[in-house]
Amino acid sequence: MKIEDIEIHVGGIDQAYKELGFIKAQVGAATAFAKTPTIEDVNFKLREDAAKKGANAIINVRYDRGVSWTSWKALTATGTAVLVEPREKKCPFCAEQVKAEAVVCKHCGKDIPRVLPSVDILASIPVPANEDNSMVVKMCPACRMSNNNLAISCSRCGAGLAV
Repeated sequence: MKIEDIEIHVGGIDQAYKELGFIKAQVGAATAFAKTPTIEDVNFKLREDAAKKGANAIINVRYDRGVSWTSWKALTATGTAVLVEPREKKCPFCAEQVKAEAVVCKHCGKDIPRVLPSVDILASIPVPANEDNSMVVKMCPACRMSNNNLAISCSRCGAGLAV
């Protein structure tokens, strides 16, 4: 993602997001006769800090003008770096864009898995072994991922596995 693509919102947003942390940026003029810093200048610094945290947006941004220890004309911006969940996602079967809330793909008609199990959950499921201690796994017919023998759906794409 480019730094310019990070969205800045003075208030909150109506999308689901994950907070990544508080950020603060300050720009200033070295002398009383230097150019006064602009909102665009401080927004660029905010975006740089947000990019370092892996954010794609900044919410609840607040701007303050004043004098700092190093500048006659200071502009400070504060906000919360967030990772906004997209409104759309790719269908794992046909790769077309569908709404994030979709349960069935409007392009290919297949069921879209709601939530994929996390690695921690999968690690806690015991994997049965054969007499020679080799793992027993099921191969996903859609994506060819090896899955736990007790799994009923693929951990990668959510496709149903043979019982």
